[in-house]
Amino acid sequence: MKKLKKHLNKILEANIINFVALNNGKKNITYFCETNKGKYIIKFLTPQFLLKRVDVEYFQKIYNIIITLNNSNPKFIAPLTNTNIYSVNKWGDRYFSIFHFINSDDDHSINRTHIKEMAKIMNQFHNMASDLQCNLECMFDKYVSKLFKNRNYKCMLNPYYQDYKSINQQLNTCLIHGDFAINNVLFKGNDIVGLIDFDCLSNGSREEELIRACRNFENKLDKQTFVSTYLKSCPTKLNLTRDIVKKFIIKDFINEVCVYYFQTKIKNLESKDFKILLNQSIKEFANIDKLIDEIWEIIKYENSIC
Repeated sequence: MKKLKKHLNKILEANIINFVALNNGKKNITYFCETNKGKYIIKFLTPQFLLKRVDVEYFQKIYNIIITLNNSNPKFIAPLTNTNIYSVNKWGDRYFSIFHFINSDDDHSINRTHIKEMAKIMNQFHNMASDLQCNLECMFDKYVSKLFKNRNYKCMLNPYYQDYKSINQQLNTCLIHGDFAINNVLFKGNDIVGLIDFDCLSNGSREEELIRACRNFENKLDKQTFVSTYLKSCPTKLNLTRDIVKKFIIKDFINEVCVYYFQTKIKNLESKDFKILLNQSIKEFANIDKLIDEIWEIIKYENSIC
């Protein structure tokens, strides 16, 4: 830890006053760093599941997009530090990025106003990102092919995966955040002050992000509020059918299984925590049709009145 702090002192050209590991997600991967010149978030980058090493070029692409979006609207996207500090920095055999700390509420409880603001900011992000010409490949199919080397998972999940693969529709392609969840949107009071965690940024569709985001809200009224607000502010008509909803909920579930399965194999993370999450996701498959119907009924109704 002392060596890391000394390294950061040199990069930031400042003296560290406080340095604390944040355990909101992957343990000991992200740190809060307070210096005599400012506050920062130090985020260590983990390898993508199919790689043994961090794909620096991949993260550099993501951060170039963040910089571009910050220039368009620096209000709500977690900003990287100034340009004389590299977007991806190396320390030993590990890589990290430095972000400015965003002062926000610690409490993640949300109200109806928060939900509406989240839907508006997701639409705003899609509008901005749709103008960018870039290619960030979604690795989902490659993750699945690797997961299916385990016969048990292939036997259990392949029928669902084939359902996902069988649907081919023209969707509203754009860059999507990929993990638009409550804990990745920072609030101060009722105002959004930050959108963070772009590791899953990729080419996708508005439909996919909307459907996936619905799963983050526990009750039906919250889902309705989010969908209604997003559709009312969306500048284009979305291609929303039950098959589309089914496709992306199946994809989301299988993606979760891939994430938790591969994370249990990374030694520097708490594998037991991911095993618990893995088992929870597998159990939820038993009720997937119920979830599909619930989200589809909400989207169908809100789409018809917007």
